[in-house]
Amino acid sequence: MQMQKFRDGKENRQLNSTYNKLAIDDLETGDIIDYYIVSNKASVPNSSTTFSSVFDPAFIVLSSSYPIVKGKIGFLAERNCYINVAVSNGAPEPVRNEKDGKDYYEINYGDLERINTELWTAPLKQEPTVKFQVMIVPKMALKDEKHFLGEQGIPKTSATDEDYKQLFVKLTKLDDHASRLYRVGQKFLKKKRIREDKESLVSDLYYFYRNYLHFNFYMYFYNWYPYSSQFDAFDFVQAFSENLKDQKIDHEVFLGVDLDESSVFGETEFQLEGTTIRKVPIRKDKKMISIDYDTIPLSNSSFSRLSDFVQVSFDSLKPSVLNVTHKFVANGCHKDMFEEMLITPDALFANEFALVDSLKELDYTEKMAKTETFIEIDKIKGKSAEKRKSMLTDWLKASHMISNLELDAHWLKKLGRSDADTEITFDCAFHTADLVKAGGSYLVIELGKLVGKNIDLDEKEKIRSLDVYMPCPRSYGWNIEIKIPDGYAPSGLDVFTRSVENETGGFKSSAFITDNKVVLTASKYYNSNYEPLEHWPALLQVLDAANDLVQQKLVFKKL
Repeated sequence: MQMQKFRDGKENRQLNSTYNKLAIDDLETGDIIDYYIVSNKASVPNSSTTFSSVFDPAFIVLSSSYPIVKGKIGFLAERNCYINVAVSNGAPEPVRNEKDGKDYYEINYGDLERINTELWTAPLKQEPTVKFQVMIVPKMALKDEKHFLGEQGIPKTSATDEDYKQLFVKLTKLDDHASRLYRVGQKFLKKKRIREDKESLVSDLYYFYRNYLHFNFYMYFYNWYPYSSQFDAFDFVQAFSENLKDQKIDHEVFLGVDLDESSVFGETEFQLEGTTIRKVPIRKDKKMISIDYDTIPLSNSSFSRLSDFVQVSFDSLKPSVLNVTHKFVANGCHKDMFEEMLITPDALFANEFALVDSLKELDYTEKMAKTETFIEIDKIKGKSAEKRKSMLTDWLKASHMISNLELDAHWLKKLGRSDADTEITFDCAFHTADLVKAGGSYLVIELGKLVGKNIDLDEKEKIRSLDVYMPCPRSYGWNIEIKIPDGYAPSGLDVFTRSVENETGGFKSSAFITDNKVVLTASKYYNSNYEPLEHWPALLQVLDAANDLVQQKLVFKKL
């Protein structure tokens, strides 16, 4: 046990660098030790104006990896402090408790079993959960505050229809802070936009704002910050909507528009699919008509697809070594992983500025800022490239379930950052001896491992008690071509044939010979991002078929 010192919740200081033994009288094997943990965490607001500060929402799952006998969450609001609290899945409501003349609001809970660590679960939807957000708003700023506010110091636990109405009134009416963001968009449309057609105006404005918020910087106390640190989602929606009103373009307003540095116009944030939303239609007369309910539609599994085209050959000098080339194409939710792993800052900024150059005329100041940006990025280019190479190598090893490979080259061809170029495409080549074994008259290739690691559940893990929550409807495709080595012939290709289709998805595979190559084709898809527990056996059929293929080997026999 490492000893720590605490004082008034403001100090957390380690007393020494060693661990100390703790003696407990009469402790015997099998005894249960109860303990509690105290931690202090300082948070900073995610957005601030001259008067108000708004902190990031906090999410607390009451259940844990061990049973909970008793627990408590307490809120003590300070001056000008407002707290929104939402409980779900059986979590208790906060209760007022006066101590030392102060009003504490406490959530007391207990007798919770440990969380089931099953595949594809969603604790925020399945376990007792507390969500809260803190706002510090002085009286002078109350009328302009866009977040739901209850009474000062008293947690607000639900939102009324009137709350939503007031929110949309503010979202559809430009305030002073958002007007700054509105004006830069207005200037772009009036003076700097290159294209004049109305069909592309909305997407041009979207990419202009993405560039302005994430790729333009301001200095504050000798540090550079992107403009996204000055504006929140409310500001963006207000500014974007106001520009569309000016252009007399009908649209709908709701808080759910994705705008990170690589978001694509027209693509829904996949985690919002299937979500019920409130929205307001905005018409040409600029008046708010009504608040409507809608559901963000679920995408088709083909929208989020990862395709892998693989070419394999034996090394001419070392038959025990395979040369492997991948050509990957990633769409939809599959792009998130590859964006971090592959896109270097120099590639990101080059792609961004190429897009912006097609949208607007750059003035002298903007051209100079662009040049200076590339000079700064060039300083970290080599280090960033090495980091990405290491990440890609580790991912390939994990995917193919091998320990050794040498990455020979990799090429990032498309970044998937615009509606005209929605997919990430990249190639990589490596060689390895971990996927082939030679013995007597046979060469054995781990063909299943070339498909890549699939979900492998043991018999205990196949027993399920919870509904299934997945990232999104998605699909995978493989086309693997293996050049037949001279003097050998393949055998037993029928072991690669699979076919499973049901209400949850499907998996198919087959192998055949053509042009002196063994070709394996396979596809897997999931129809939804959610399946009820009763569909688990059907989903398990798809998982088992895919995992069974991964275990198969391709045998070449010497002629």
